[in-house]
Amino acid sequence: MKATEIKKLLAKEKRTVDEVGKLFLALTLSQKLHEDLPVEYTAYDLIEQLEREEKDVFFNKYSGVPPFIQSMLKDYESTIKSYASVLMKYEAHIATLEEAEFSYYALSLQPRILTKKAYEEALKETRAKIEAEAYPLMQLIKSGLHTQLEKHNNGEETPYSDYFEQLNKKISTEHYSLYSGILEEGLYIAFDEYELTEDSTYSEVLTYIPNIFYITSNLIKDIDFSLLETCPELLKAIAEHYSQLNGLEYIKDLSLSDYADPHQVIPFQTAYDLDLFRAKKDYDSPTIRYKGQFLFHGAAVIEGNAFPLAQVKDDIYYYTLPESIIRNMAEGILQNESVQAEILRLKKFLKMAGKLLNAHAYTLDLMAEITGLKGYKKLKKDHMDAYLEGLMARVESATGVIERMGFLENEGETKDLRERVKDILDLKFKLKDIYFTAKEKAEAKKLCYAYEGEELEDKVNEALEYLKGCANT
Repeated sequence: MKATEIKKLLAKEKRTVDEVGKLFLALTLSQKLHEDLPVEYTAYDLIEQLEREEKDVFFNKYSGVPPFIQSMLKDYESTIKSYASVLMKYEAHIATLEEAEFSYYALSLQPRILTKKAYEEALKETRAKIEAEAYPLMQLIKSGLHTQLEKHNNGEETPYSDYFEQLNKKISTEHYSLYSGILEEGLYIAFDEYELTEDSTYSEVLTYIPNIFYITSNLIKDIDFSLLETCPELLKAIAEHYSQLNGLEYIKDLSLSDYADPHQVIPFQTAYDLDLFRAKKDYDSPTIRYKGQFLFHGAAVIEGNAFPLAQVKDDIYYYTLPESIIRNMAEGILQNESVQAEILRLKKFLKMAGKLLNAHAYTLDLMAEITGLKGYKKLKKDHMDAYLEGLMARVESATGVIERMGFLENEGETKDLRERVKDILDLKFKLKDIYFTAKEKAEAKKLCYAYEGEELEDKVNEALEYLKGCANT
């Protein structure tokens, strides 16, 4: 209530019941908000100025409002506490899943244990795939370019020092658009916080953003031709250097456009013999792949009875985890109907409680509208929308920790487990679903204004009870 309005009403010699009621509610509200009014006055003095019959009307209409507001706010705060408690319980289910899945991840860092037969077959298959590899010629030339440019930038002498002058020119508008577009994809980053601009040079791009020249997208052809257009003599000189190696003599007869031809590849054996593309290292010490999984942490071979035979099945030794962990992993949750039922109950409560909070919040809006005292809006609490959105986001990310790599005997398949667990944890409602529709708000407002000459709290309570009913459905 504005100071001018309060002063105007207090200055009147005779005030109506509703004017006294408005001043009375303004005083009550200021005490609830711990805010000082611009003019001091007491409720007793206001009421005493009313005639006897007017006092009866005043008490019937306004005296019940302060205890009603107090009761409503207690209910409001109690719902918020319950809401917060259920949020924590829900998050506890997610945290328990994550902790169990992290235990599986820790297990996956161990080497796979195979029978000698299985290991030799996996090694043979892995090497067969490596032998079938072929390496793009342009990748070899780009690798040579970056190696020599790094030496040049470090002050070392290279056979191509004169050619590097070609790289000091500003990148073209077309190439700037190409390079910046690749960076915007977010898959490639610049070194040393370098920022690509229209004034950048090719030398800077090759030095600080070298990874964009090895992209695997359909833009690789455009990337390769951007280099061929920029420094043709330099690339030709590097290619001629490689043409002096055994098996690569044919390169000297190729044209510039041939370099970027995807069919111009170097076979595995040549790359192995010349120790190019890490072919020799990858073949001699390969990362073995077994049943579709790369054994990044190595493999151990079963010799004799060194391992419990009961855990060796189909040529592989299966690890074990404590039952207390397994029952909290994805597979455990999918088999535990009581946990699923509890999560379902929590979901339903969160949606209902969210709507109950908004029922109280909208009721306070109606109080502000009916009385003209905007301060009632200040009594609204934190609806915890941010916490609910955070929970929704966590459900989305939590299932991402589920990953199966064949370390346990009866484990599920990653994609299937993620989808089924997400279906259980998904709240199945959006933030907008805990807010009332325009139709529901209109009905509450209609109920609120339907009373004439009745107690004010009855008007508001009717609307509140209607909204609570909508929440409970």
